[in-house]
Amino acid sequence: MAKSQRRTPSSSRAKASSSGEKSLKTSHLSPGDCISCDHYVSPERGRNLDGFGKATASNGYTGGAIYVDHASGKIFHFPQTSLSASETLRGKQTVERAACDLGFRVKAYHSDNGIFASAEFQEHCNSLGQKLSYSGVGAHHQNGVAERSIGTVCRLARANIIHLLLHWPDQCRMYLWPFAMNYAVWIYNRIPNPSLGGLSPEEFWSGSRSDHSDLRRAHVFGCPVYVLDPALQDGKSIPKWNARARMGVFVGYSHQHSSLVPLVLNPSTGYVSPQYHVIFDDKFASVASSQSSINELNATWDGLFRTSRDFYLDPEEVESGDVVPPRLSATWDPQDARVSEGARVSEGASPSEGASPSEGVPVSEDSPSSEGVSSKRYPSRRTRNTNPIHLAIPIATALATWADPPAAYLNTAHPSSQHPLGESVTLRPKAKVSHVSLAESTLLHSPWTDVATAFSVGFSSSALASSWELEHGASVCEPHTYKVSSLFEPDLSPLDSASDCIVDQAHPHVFSVKANTSPEDNPSYDEAMKGPYAKEYTDAATTELHTLQVELDCWELVEREDWMNVLPSTWAFKCKRYPDGRVKKFKARFCARGDRQKEGVDYFDTWSPVVSWTTVRCMLILSVLLDLKTVQADITAAFVHAELPPEEEVYIHQPRGFIAPGTSTKTHVLKLKRALYGLKQAPRHFFKYLSLHLEKHHLVQSRFDPSLFIGKDVIVIVYVDDLLIYSKTRDPITDLIEKLQQDGIKLREEGEAEGFLGVDIKRETGGITLTQTGLISRIITALGMDSVYTTKKDTPAESSPLPKDVDGEPADPAFPYASIIGMLLYLSGHSRPDIAFAVHQCARYTFKPTKRHVAALKRIGRYLKGTKSRGLILNPSKHLHVDCYPDADFAGLYGHEDKQDPHCVRSRTGYVILLANCPILWKSKLQTEIALSTMKAEYVALSQSCKDLFPLLDQIVELAGA
Repeated sequence: MAKSQRRTPSSSRAKASSSGEKSLKTSHLSPGDCISCDHYVSPERGRNLDGFGKATASNGYTGGAIYVDHASGKIFHFPQTSLSASETLRGKQTVERAACDLGFRVKAYHSDNGIFASAEFQEHCNSLGQKLSYSGVGAHHQNGVAERSIGTVCRLARANIIHLLLHWPDQCRMYLWPFAMNYAVWIYNRIPNPSLGGLSPEEFWSGSRSDHSDLRRAHVFGCPVYVLDPALQDGKSIPKWNARARMGVFVGYSHQHSSLVPLVLNPSTGYVSPQYHVIFDDKFASVASSQSSINELNATWDGLFRTSRDFYLDPEEVESGDVVPPRLSATWDPQDARVSEGARVSEGASPSEGASPSEGVPVSEDSPSSEGVSSKRYPSRRTRNTNPIHLAIPIATALATWADPPAAYLNTAHPSSQHPLGESVTLRPKAKVSHVSLAESTLLHSPWTDVATAFSVGFSSSALASSWELEHGASVCEPHTYKVSSLFEPDLSPLDSASDCIVDQAHPHVFSVKANTSPEDNPSYDEAMKGPYAKEYTDAATTELHTLQVELDCWELVEREDWMNVLPSTWAFKCKRYPDGRVKKFKARFCARGDRQKEGVDYFDTWSPVVSWTTVRCMLILSVLLDLKTVQADITAAFVHAELPPEEEVYIHQPRGFIAPGTSTKTHVLKLKRALYGLKQAPRHFFKYLSLHLEKHHLVQSRFDPSLFIGKDVIVIVYVDDLLIYSKTRDPITDLIEKLQQDGIKLREEGEAEGFLGVDIKRETGGITLTQTGLISRIITALGMDSVYTTKKDTPAESSPLPKDVDGEPADPAFPYASIIGMLLYLSGHSRPDIAFAVHQCARYTFKPTKRHVAALKRIGRYLKGTKSRGLILNPSKHLHVDCYPDADFAGLYGHEDKQDPHCVRSRTGYVILLANCPILWKSKLQTEIALSTMKAEYVALSQSCKDLFPLLDQIVELAGA
């Protein structure tokens, strides 16, 4: 189940030639002469190796890098949170330090393109005088050393995880795959290799013989480990009837300790620690295996094979279908499956010679080949008819209707001998099946069929200025490919009978594997059109085009000229759900790629105002004092209401998947008449459009907040396409909404303001409470503190200030420090002024945090966990007066940071402004200049507070006159 591969029928196994054995190598004879490297990705995020407590996998590893020395075959493995150049370079430097410790240096690297071809990676190699070579684009077999090593390590790691799953399903977690990969590499590097004269890769790399004592001490990955009680480890005593050991999970060995010290996972806390006083249960005799946990086993197995694709390949390789079948190293490959390079060269056989596909099956001429692959092979996909099918369907019936829907839409298997449209289908032995055909069936259910022809739909109606049709190349029926045969034995033929598969080749749990759809509710175009909701997303896209073209007249079709700056277009899909997870509706939005715009060509100014939260809180207080009626409204397709000025000519490609009849994407483009979503100037034009209509109905724009509009009977707050409308009675609000709707603005009333921009507004007798429990939950989860065992704090920060910590240990690069700071700043600025000081202290070190700063951030999380349901209470007094309370902390960092650093003597300003005894504005920040006395620091704080106080006073006077 862990190491099986596809075997093509009618292919012959090549025998190893004796003429090539014991031949001498001519290059890369010494360690460090050349190292191959490559990346791999994982569909399941892996847990950080140095995580503490209940570490979450949401911020874990997404893949990793493999470095393989050509001479010794030693493998280096580095999991990565992202496949960026900076993380890749850290792994490269670790390899070079290991070589330097042994007295030699790395001379050359060989890799695929991608990150390894980045300027940062090349510059690092050039600075060290290292040669850097690449394989051809798409020619991954030219980097076969790294590719095969990734395949070997992935098989070993997968075997470890499946073995743990079958023997101890309660403790099998998919995010432990980085530990399984590291342990697989640890084992591989220590096993003697016949091609190295009986030496292990570690011995050849280090140049010293080993007694293999560390290998003899190896244990089964994931086996139960019993760790002696800490008190007993320290020579102390414990109560007589207390357990003397606790149970853990063995997850490998640390590179920083000897092989006598294993890494043990604590199941209750999630903490991984090196332990010495341990006893191993390699046979899992002390834990329940299957009968007591069969339900958990089934669920875990489903999670393990959420998609049965092998992710040791590059993403571009997976998408293109040019898959290099992985080969095991000489140590793991059966002798009769290996092919001597010298024998193949002497025979003069090319990879494409001797191919004799079955009749009716087209052969791909550019199929890649790699060492050990049979010359007789079948194509990865069939050729397709490129002529679209046109179906004239009245728009009154439906914008998109399938006259004869494919069986794939119904998630039912159709007969393999007949296509749903009546076209004959030639059976072909391939291990790729339609994604949708597996949605409701097991992997063995009709695995050798395929959807043969793409499906196209055209629309015609007098209501449409130009009809659209689904492009053939973007067919919703195109199969999503998976390597299902990787679950079976290497000798398994796709044409073997099902009974042979069941009885001889597969584990019974294989039949529970499903090709599930992506759990994401924001799919890409390919995911949406190839997933189980393809028809729903197609209908949503058609409705979007009808709205933009017919109802709003957003563009006109023009011939493409060479001088045009044509922007790419894109689709944004969204599946909205009810709180219980049921699908509510499907949305599609057609957007322009604003990142391709050129200033001065298709846009000029982009600035657009948004309302200040000080204004929002001020209006909330006034609504309580004056008992104002409040209505929240939303504008549908807001940006496309605004017309583009004549001087801004914007051209975009026709929507992907839809083309106008008689045209092509190369000859015709869309000239926009309105500000489409995605354009840089769209928010600005929409705000100007909305402002004109509000002023048309006698609402005057505020001089102090451009997003505040004041009328005789109503006051309107604008935040992009969200409106808050206030009035003493409901009639003026209803009248304004009706007038805006008559002007062509698609305004939708959403009831009273119970939530605005992520802030929950709860109205109570005599006051309002602002809370953000959802954001606090996300912050706690991002900090990895969502465990019930996490302790809480009564204060968000310590009494002493937080210094730079210049000599402190850097924070883990995988920790999302900047992201958490952003969420905390939004929280502190809207509903939690009590954490403003603590957050600002941590925000100073966003670009270079240390572990001390991370600890301060987690203290804020502990405080928020204890006060999660708390928020800002606005309980105004009857008298409408404004109070400002400024203060200063003179040279608060002096004595805590380097005395030679001028920043240590900067003072801190803090102030809060109250309206009717309710806080509406607060700040905590360091002063920009250095105050030489406490009085000057106080004056600076007073001056800074007045910069916010005076405009606020004028705005309140302006509102009072309304």
